[in-house]
Amino acid sequence: MNGIDFASGSGYFLSKDLVEQIVKNKEVLYNYGMPGWCDDVMIGKFVTQTLGVQIDPSAKRIDLDPNDIPDDLDMSFYHYRILNKGDANALYRIHELKCKNQ
Repeated sequence: MNGIDFASGSGYFLSKDLVEQIVKNKEVLYNYGMPGWCDDVMIGKFVTQTLGVQIDPSAKRIDLDPNDIPDDLDMSFYHYRILNKGDANALYRIHELKCKNQ
């Protein structure tokens, strides 16, 4: 999101020292001026840009247009987000591709 690396907000683990740094520096995160629903992005920005910790590539998500899911979709992502949340057919398509590539 806007050039900020962050782990998918669908779930991730943080070490105790990272959680302590986030709590200790919460004012820094609030000053980013992002909406409250961007907590994963705020934490990602703080962890990567301020603390210099890299996000594991397997924790990243990809946003997909439900009408444009390629046959060669990269299956290494942790989270596949469909931009039109009501499109179950796109989820079936991703599942089909995942099963085909195993």
